[in-house]
Amino acid sequence: STTFDPEGYLTRQQAATILIRALGLEGKAPDPGYKTKYKDDYKITDYARDSIYVATELGLMSGSDGYFNPKGKLTRAQSAAIITRFLEYLEADLKQNFRDDILFFD
Repeated sequence: STTFDPEGYLTRQQAATILIRALGLEGKAPDPGYKTKYKDDYKITDYARDSIYVATELGLMSGSDGYFNPKGKLTRAQSAAIITRFLEYLEADLKQNFRDDILFFD
């Protein structure tokens, strides 16, 4: 869709794409042609497949009963859980970078 729609809902695949782009990790999935582990992989829009794969691998997002439900609306509860995991990931990444900077400081 080419419509901005600021009052619209965010889908799960859009949320995954936003998170992974914010982390600068787009394009980190396997070579083209791979499939995610989700039973509804065929419902994932091509632009979002890499992001869903990476978000799943990082533990930022997950499915339910083997399904990701990519075009489903993101609930408030899911949003809160995803934001919490995102912040925890950032905190752990910052701590690791700090440790690396201290240990390898010249």
